[in-house]
Amino acid sequence: MKKKTLKSLIKPYSSGWISVASDYTKVIAWEKSLPSLIKKLKELKNPNGVMMNIASDYSQYAG
Repeated sequence: MKKKTLKSLIKPYSSGWISVASDYTKVIAWEKSLPSLIKKLKELKNPNGVMMNIASDYSQYAG
C-alpha cells in the first residue's frame, strides 16, 4: 500500500487553513479562514492535529 504524504493530503485544497491528524494520515478539517477552522475544530471536540496554512506556491517560504 502506498504511504500517504502531506503533499497528497493537501492536494485537493488550493487555499485556506487545514487541520491534519498528528500522524499525517488524514485531513480533520478545512476552512477558508483560521477563525473558522478553530470554530470547526471546537465543534468536532478539538481532535488532536496540526493546523497549517495552505498556499498555492511555497517557493517564497523561508522556514
